[in-house]
Amino acid sequence: PATNYSAYTAVDAPGAENAWAFGTTNGAGEPAPGTPAAEHWNGTAWASSSLPSGLTSEIVAASSVSARNVWAVTQVGGDILHWNGSAWSVSDQVPGSDLLFTGITAVNSSDVWAFGSSSVGPGIGTWHYNGHTWTQVNGSAIGLVSASAVSPRNIWAIGSSAEGPAGDMLEHYNGTTWKPVTAGVPSGVQFTGIVALSSTDVWAIANNGIGGSGAQSQLVHFNGSE
Repeated sequence: PATNYSAYTAVDAPGAENAWAFGTTNGAGEPAPGTPAAEHWNGTAWASSSLPSGLTSEIVAASSVSARNVWAVTQVGGDILHWNGSAWSVSDQVPGSDLLFTGITAVNSSDVWAFGSSSVGPGIGTWHYNGHTWTQVNGSAIGLVSASAVSPRNIWAIGSSAEGPAGDMLEHYNGTTWKPVTAGVPSGVQFTGIVALSSTDVWAIANNGIGGSGAQSQLVHFNGSE
């Protein structure tokens, strides 16, 4: 129906017969905010999965370690959600925040990153989970949008400079610190996606930031040296 603004906004597949699709009951946000939705594929059929009560907005990103260890974030509300194989729960919630989460990357059961940045306002920042607690990460990690991990010591991320919109730079984590990537990275573009397959095989999607028919996309590849 014309009044139905439901939408899917994220997907994650822990296995060939185990996948999740996430979204919201109202992507328009008006006249009332929507609530997040989660659908699960068991290899044969899709079925709705219950989420904790009180959530609003939409699930914008998800990442899994295994079929029994799946993570997701809501765009608004500061909610970090966790699936333990049988039920969803709120792992953490940034208190009193109406800012935006934009991504989450689960490296292993004791190494999970959540990111918040937006071109329309400040993000919720970067948060790290060590297997027990979530801690906000400061410094150069501020402004990260999303990431893809090869290992705990090799993570590639899309970032946002203090002046620019979300997605105008790339950053790398070496296991200790986040640092901007400058060598060979095109300037004047906005990155919208990144996948790191190995230390010598990293892909990123970028566009020139112009909407409509004038938009031009390009695929950027890192081979380990350039």
